Amino acid sequence: MIEDIKNEYKKIKNDITAVEYVEDFKKAFNAIQEEKVNTNLLKELYYEFLINTFRQSKSEQFIISKLADLEEDLIKSFSEKQKEQLKIYDYLHNELAETQNFTSFIYGYCMANELNMSSNNYATNNNIINEIIQKYKEGGVNNE
Repeated sequence: MIEDIKNEYKKIKNDITAVEYVEDFKKAFNAIQEEKVNTNLLKELYYEFLINTFRQSKSEQFIISKLADLEEDLIKSFSEKQKEQLKIYDYLHNELAETQNFTSFIYGYCMANELNMSSNNYATNNNIINEIIQKYKEGGVNNE
């Protein structure tokens, strides 16, 4: 039964790319986002982010432990059909969470990019930055 659900889901799964998430962000927030998005890089950053941020606090460890204990107790009382339904539920729940987490990551990336562009615009209006830009244009700053 779970394999049927997985196969059915694979047929209709809509892999929205990072580029599409960025476009959605731009529409939702009237954002500029001048840079082109390197989808592969963002996916790698996302997975690296997951690996490096998977540190559990004591409270999270407590919750996970209690949830595991409850799940184990519940499963003992489940019929075979209910066990299969729980597997399907877990699978679909994890797929949804993965999509939502990736969307949140991309939106965070976009927000950081917008904030960076805003601060750069602010810096451009700053006299010190303008002087550096002028020196750069005149060849007085190493422009490698």
